[in-house]
Amino acid sequence: IVAADGNAFVLFSATSDLEAVNQRLMEEDLEDITVIPQGTDAEAALQLFMNTPRSVVLGLKSFWEGVDVVGSKLRLVIIPKLPFPQPSEPVIQARGRLMRNEAMARGMAERDAEGLVFRMIQIPAMITDLRQGVGRLIRSTSDKGVCAILDSRVWSGSSKKPPMLTQNKYLGYGELVINAIGFQQRTSDFNLVAKFLAQIK
Repeated sequence: IVAADGNAFVLFSATSDLEAVNQRLMEEDLEDITVIPQGTDAEAALQLFMNTPRSVVLGLKSFWEGVDVVGSKLRLVIIPKLPFPQPSEPVIQARGRLMRNEAMARGMAERDAEGLVFRMIQIPAMITDLRQGVGRLIRSTSDKGVCAILDSRVWSGSSKKPPMLTQNKYLGYGELVINAIGFQQRTSDFNLVAKFLAQIK
């Protein structure tokens, strides 16, 4: 956020995560960058962001889609966690239950049926939402910026193997995630990110 001089969205799928990060940012030296946590009025938060130099929005679902900020006001989108749907969501529950029951009726073991639900329902839903969030960054042909995905599952996917952030290989569904967002220039080196952000200020 400091490297981008503000001009950032941090996108969350859970209010508790937003509140925890907001609390942590209040304890950090952000060099007079204004932090705007989304409240009940997303439009008011967006307008405050647009009218406040060196600001950052901590946003929920309203900021993942339908928000257009063209130009240098938005240079950075941070996604702390991959936006998997909550298993308790009624539609996700119903679709998962139907798929699981059909799979088990065909003789699939319960554990394998759960894995099928994850692959066929949870992962596609997450990728759809992720594309929406990443899409906030580039709204015109001249837009430039950084999308920072901080979730180590980008590297490891479902693998039990600990992620190596210097690797060039993405494991499990991590490769699906990276291919879905379409960015060709990728790095885990913060210094390169900071240098790029300095160039586009």
